[in-house]
Amino acid sequence: MEGQTDQLPEIEEGTSSFWMRKGELRFGWKLAVFAVVYIMVTLVAGLVIFLLPLGVDIMTASGAVSLLAALVATAFCVMGIDGKEFATVGLRIHGRAARDLGLGILIASGMIALVALILYLLGMLEITAAVSDFGRGAEILGSGILLYVLVGASEEILLRGYPLQTLIRRFNVAAAIGVTSVAFGMLHIWNPSFGWLPLANITVAGIWLGAAYVVTRSLWLPIGLHIGWNFTMGSVLGFPVSGMVHGSVFVSVEHGSDLITGGTFGPEGGIMVTIVLLAGTALLWFPPVRAFLSGNRTPLKPVHSSEAITEKNDNETTRI
Repeated sequence: MEGQTDQLPEIEEGTSSFWMRKGELRFGWKLAVFAVVYIMVTLVAGLVIFLLPLGVDIMTASGAVSLLAALVATAFCVMGIDGKEFATVGLRIHGRAARDLGLGILIASGMIALVALILYLLGMLEITAAVSDFGRGAEILGSGILLYVLVGASEEILLRGYPLQTLIRRFNVAAAIGVTSVAFGMLHIWNPSFGWLPLANITVAGIWLGAAYVVTRSLWLPIGLHIGWNFTMGSVLGFPVSGMVHGSVFVSVEHGSDLITGGTFGPEGGIMVTIVLLAGTALLWFPPVRAFLSGNRTPLKPVHSSEAITEKNDNETTRI
């Protein structure tokens, strides 16, 4: 017997208007509401954190505020506008969630470690220990994982959650990933040392993360990829993460052309990361890998839109 089925309320055929399309709020208004709620929660929560001496660093506090805002905006739109369960956005807790999350962390950690290894073998990287005390190292890694869990989860829910899935329903997978990936790149425009190659690389990273959602029909793998990528790059290897420098257990000093190493922006500003991200994205679509990651869930294809979006996960089918 097929398990519980979550699906959008039936859309009644009817005349379209400025606000509605076939009995449903137009996708542009949905995304506008999502953005307004996100901004409002960010402002209110940010003001509270600014006024109260909570004793946390500004980056961790910002990550917590962003995650809270993304969750509230998602809940408001998924439950309030679409009339669905919150978990159907791709955050359902099930047996594969921990596997996807952990696998994402391992894959991304390996990818950024590969970048470091290649740079090292080319004589363009020196890595030295930054701490000799175990307690201090554990403290750095602990604060780093907290920061990057908050950042990774918030940015994935913010972009690969409701916005990506709403665009897939209205258009198709390729267009939705393209739009959200460019938005992902533009989110980093104010970061130190930002430029055209960092913009291109972060956009490609958005495509990689979007593909991870499409293959698994879940946000757990892209969240894991995001966490593992940033944590290994920043807290472990000591590279700048999108131009931002944080505490680390090792220090990485790059030599040579910034075009290859990324310079002060970190590896994400160099072509080595471009190559690794493109390879990682292609690997997600390699049939054996895609079959392993998707399990009994049917991956979406680039032309898929709302008619084809049916998630099969364990004993439940979810229409998103």
